[in-house]
Amino acid sequence: MEDTQFRYMKFTRRLMQVVGQWPHQSKMQKILVSFIYLPFVGAQAVLQGGGMIAAWNYDSDIALENFAPFLVSLMIVVKIVNFIFNSGKMKKLLVTMQDDWRMAMKKDEEIRILRDYYSIGTLLSKGYAVCVYGSMMPFLMVPVMTLSSQFLGLAGNDTEQYPLIFHAEYFINMEKYYYFVLIHSYFGTIGFCAAVVGIDSMFVFYVQHICGIITILGNRLENVIKDGDMNVDVYPDKANDKTSKIVGDCVVLHNHILQYSQTIESANTISFFVQLGLNMVCISFTGFQAVMHLDKPDEAFRYGSFAIAQTCHLLFESLPAQQLYDHSIRVCEYAANGNWYRASLRTRKILNLIILRSQTPIQLTAGKFYHLNLENFSAVRIFQCRSHDGKIVRVPLLPYVCLL
Repeated sequence: MEDTQFRYMKFTRRLMQVVGQWPHQSKMQKILVSFIYLPFVGAQAVLQGGGMIAAWNYDSDIALENFAPFLVSLMIVVKIVNFIFNSGKMKKLLVTMQDDWRMAMKKDEEIRILRDYYSIGTLLSKGYAVCVYGSMMPFLMVPVMTLSSQFLGLAGNDTEQYPLIFHAEYFINMEKYYYFVLIHSYFGTIGFCAAVVGIDSMFVFYVQHICGIITILGNRLENVIKDGDMNVDVYPDKANDKTSKIVGDCVVLHNHILQYSQTIESANTISFFVQLGLNMVCISFTGFQAVMHLDKPDEAFRYGSFAIAQTCHLLFESLPAQQLYDHSIRVCEYAANGNWYRASLRTRKILNLIILRSQTPIQLTAGKFYHLNLENFSAVRIFQCRSHDGKIVRVPLLPYVCLL
């Protein structure tokens, strides 16, 4: 990649290399990294599910506590599987980004536009990493704090003897292998977080890039005619009609934008559908659990932070999609803002084609029927339930797919 472009994506690239999914990694590197990473985190998800099922027979509270983390692990597995399955499209998107970057480097104004959008991508990816890892801190600190209290003799009789981040069934002697299990639990959780931050950050850069290209297209359309000569030849020879050639190139660029956006959509729509379904159940459940455990602030805080993290995850996917929608509908405005009235009739007809096509905005969807945007993200319903003491509790519920 170009040095400047690489600088903006450095953080995301490192994360993707850690999970073995960076599109430009060699096959050997991907195999070696995946051989270690995938079984490690895959075992984490399987053992979490096994622990939830096993706990149901003797302690339903533990099983319910592990339900939301298991759904999140399953959601991250879906992300990884989708990225592997669509690795060809993901690499095509990245290669196109490189080609577009080289094209923009020919003009200072256009390269400045791309740098601005890539800066936004860097800021969003790092902020998202802070949010994800920060939300996991209440869970990551539980084993450390419990072991510390046991070592200092401050633990009560009801304290779990072998605490883990999430309850899991390892089918081994926990007394003998506890610290190996704890280390695996930590690395598995951190590995899951790396995957979700890396893959979602790649999605953000894909969208930021194409938003930058749309802005470049708008800049070209607004500056098709720069001189102030009002003597317009509306019927020039085709060979001498320079503005029609420029606008023709804009049509090609607009078509390139549409194809690129379609590739993003086709590579992610099924994955988004599954993720949003799991996300809906997870936020609803953790929000309910947080309210039901208000008498235990530590547990309520854990559930609350988990629900906030899932909400941020949905926002992180909805915000770029909304941004792409807003940019796509502005193409018509860009075309109208140019000095089209001083162009030839041939040029005006070509501009009409761009205006007509831009009337249909670019939208990213989940399963081809749910539109990712801030309007749907903010559609909050209220779920009423009765707490243990008989009080009516109103729990925020985000029905991303309107099932209620």
